[in-house]
This record gives sequence, C-alpha cells and structure tokens, in this order.
Amino acid sequence: MRDQRFASSCFVPLVALLTLLVVAGEARAQQGVAPLAPAGFDASSAAGQQQEAAAEQEPGEHEEDFKRHKVLFLYATGWVRQGDPSPERQGVLVVPTLGIDYEFWINHKFGIAVQNDFELSSYVIETHDGEEVDREFAYLVAATFVYEPIANLSLFLGPGYEFEEHNSFFVFRFGGAYGIPIRNHWDVGFTVTYDHKDVYDAVSFGVLFGKRF
Repeated sequence: MRDQRFASSCFVPLVALLTLLVVAGEARAQQGVAPLAPAGFDASSAAGQQQEAAAEQEPGEHEEDFKRHKVLFLYATGWVRQGDPSPERQGVLVVPTLGIDYEFWINHKFGIAVQNDFELSSYVIETHDGEEVDREFAYLVAATFVYEPIANLSLFLGPGYEFEEHNSFFVFRFGGAYGIPIRNHWDVGFTVTYDHKDVYDAVSFGVLFGKRF
C-alpha cells in the first residue's frame, strides 16, 4: 500500500512537469524560440533541422507574397512640339491625359503590360511638312514589355496605336516609371513616356498610383 501511494505521489508531479514542458515548448515555438528539450537531447541537431525546414519553406512563402498582377492609374501632361521650323511659329502644346494600365509579371524582373491613355483636350498639330492635323480626345493603346532592373524602377517599350476621329497613327512607345510602396501593396510614383508617332512625337510626364494583387 505504501509503495502504491509513493508511486501515485510521484506520478502526479511527473505528469504536471511534462505538461508544463509541452505548454512551454508551444509558447516558445510561437515566439520563434526553440522549444525546451530534455537532458541528453542534441540541441544543435534540432537547430539544424529547424533551419533546413525554414529554408525549404522560404521559397513557397516568397512565391505567396509575389503579386503577379498590377493596375495603375495615372495623370500625365503630354508635351507636343509644333513641327514648323520657323522661330515665330514654334511652340509646345500641353495635353492633359488620363491613363489606366494593367501589368502581368512573369517573374520579379520581367512582365508585359497593356497601357491605355485618354487625352482630355482637342488641338491642332502642325507636322514637319507643314500639314495641320486635328486631334480630338485621342485614345492610345500600347502593348509593352516591362523590365525592372532594380527594385521599384521599371522600364517599358513596345508598339501601340492611337485612335482618333480624323487621323489614327501607329505609335512606338518607351519610357520608365518609379513607384514608392506605401501600404497594402499600393504604390505612388511618377512616370516619363516618349511616343514616336507617324507624323509627330510627344513626351509625357505624370504621377501614378498602382495596386498589386
């Protein structure tokens, strides 16, 4: 009887100790600390296994964080130089533009994009040949390749087409954008674009807001 009482009195503290070890181990694991180990346990081996497991999980975590889609909203002003070479008739037209772009990123460096620009004014441009060309609320769409050489800086180029009631032109576009991440995968930044058209060229400077998802 005495042996049974002694065994039961030792069993209760042992169960309590093991319970405390399990609870403490779970708490330390949640805090990123290695769990407590009993005597004779090889801590260095456990740490190595934990590092290997973390290394195996890192690529997946990075892939989950990688957002392949991005939508950009921008406001820009296009600067169009008149084509007449005479000094008294030279000038620059300033054309306000709204843009909506969509980007699909193949990986962290390369992507493709569809860029849409809507001009908000009507004007007449004089070409190098002295011909006057009417432009009324033109719409430009371009398919571009995007490359990000460093974080937050993207370069793009590609063909496009400008649709307008009187005359429509083929366009080759290239430029760059720099976005500053703020929060919840939103960016704010600026962009510079050069459009080479059949009869005249234009340079645009704008501000942008982007959302990755």
